[in-house]
Amino acid sequence: MGGVDSGHSLIAPRRVALVTSGDIDDPTSYSGLPWGLAQALRTLGHDVVGISTSCSPRVERWSALALAPFEVSLKDRKNGLRGMLALARRRVKHGWAMALIRERVARRRLSSARADIVIQHGTEVFLGKQDVPLVTYEDSTLAGAMAKVDLYAHLKRASARDLRAQMTRSRKAYDAATLQCFCSTWAAESAVSEYQLNQNQVQVVGVGRNYDLVRCNHDWSRPAFVWIGREWVRKGGPQLLAAFEALRSRYPEAELKLIGSYPAHLGSGVTGLGEPSLGSSEAVEVIGEALAWATCLAVPSLHEPAGSVFSEAGSVGIGSIGGASGGSASIIGAGGLTVQAEDVGALEAAMLAFAVPSQAMEFGRLAYLQSNEMTWSKVAQRLLTACGRHDRDGMLDQ
Repeated sequence: MGGVDSGHSLIAPRRVALVTSGDIDDPTSYSGLPWGLAQALRTLGHDVVGISTSCSPRVERWSALALAPFEVSLKDRKNGLRGMLALARRRVKHGWAMALIRERVARRRLSSARADIVIQHGTEVFLGKQDVPLVTYEDSTLAGAMAKVDLYAHLKRASARDLRAQMTRSRKAYDAATLQCFCSTWAAESAVSEYQLNQNQVQVVGVGRNYDLVRCNHDWSRPAFVWIGREWVRKGGPQLLAAFEALRSRYPEAELKLIGSYPAHLGSGVTGLGEPSLGSSEAVEVIGEALAWATCLAVPSLHEPAGSVFSEAGSVGIGSIGGASGGSASIIGAGGLTVQAEDVGALEAAMLAFAVPSQAMEFGRLAYLQSNEMTWSKVAQRLLTACGRHDRDGMLDQ
């Protein structure tokens, strides 16, 4: 299983099909992952065509209505008939029948793309064997996410039948791929252990950052923390507030700023900066100014598949505190700490470490070095270079 390398692509410009259920031209889709990768590939000179695995809104809507009766569960009867049908329609969205429809749509679109390389973001659909190199790229396996199923509403709603079907599709997608790439060591290890993949065909390529921020001078004399996220509970918000309150008993000058979705009532020393739209000029300004002010980014998620925000913090020269569950450690590297987010005492201890100016400065220095390896350009180069090395027919090296 390969670790993150420096990634210098020698591959000539190609036509790349980027298959995703999101929109490769939308920076808000899947936390900007398809968009960031597509932009980097284009900058490197490749012709990128987006292949959506989503059906048209009309097909999605009518399919949900037609298939909903088959997804009704008696467990939902307390919600009444309308509530039962509404929940059933939600299950249809991620159900096995809808996946088969999307597979047919995606295969038809892909066949007309005439791509030299196929990059499949996610393994929700099985594209079948391809005549050109096929690479999967994910921040998490389904098996890895299932370990924290209560934190993901769509998985919690899914039936056991649908989850088994999705596991089968993922396995088939991996088997059909030339190479399986992941954002973190955690996800790669999950793929090898849960899906019995050949570790020689599994590569960690990292994840890029959505904002190109500039390294700046920081005031290390006081503890200044920033939290960024849209899922307050999963991103460890309640635990962070508790740990910060304890920290303030020792460092009353400490401050915490929140960006994203958070409660209306906040404690002393805590300031909310709103919820700017991802990818907007407002988001760039708000996040950039907050990270320039801060001495630490603290997002101690109960579970985090990757977390490009840690790399964004590193790019301005501050370290991070992340959750130990998931792939955050691969993104943070030596530029910070990871803790079990449920352990408020451990989280407070990590924040105390960042309250020491010399330690915060050193974390910031290491985080900056780490962030230089976490750009979408380098991720794209690693992905294509790794694919070239593993292509059995040598198509990419010609």
